[in-house]
Amino acid sequence: MTKVSGYRYSDDVLLGGQNIFNSGDLLEFRSLVGMPFQRPNPFPKSIMDNMVANVHANKRWCRAKIHKHYLSSTGRSGALGCGQGAAR
Repeated sequence: MTKVSGYRYSDDVLLGGQNIFNSGDLLEFRSLVGMPFQRPNPFPKSIMDNMVANVHANKRWCRAKIHKHYLSSTGRSGALGCGQGAAR
């Protein structure tokens, strides 16, 4: 059993085949991962805004691509391309 900041765990959490607890940089891991909550809304934004906040904050994608990624990750479909106007 291993400890992380006062918590115990007994299994591995893998991202890209690497145990995140052995990476040493949990902040970097957090920038790659988002988490939808079962009971919305823990934050004062929409579920979509909370799920894509990190990608949007780091300006990695245009708004339309973010929206398309959100729709595909939640099992919905959408076909927006950059420059076609992103729905909110």
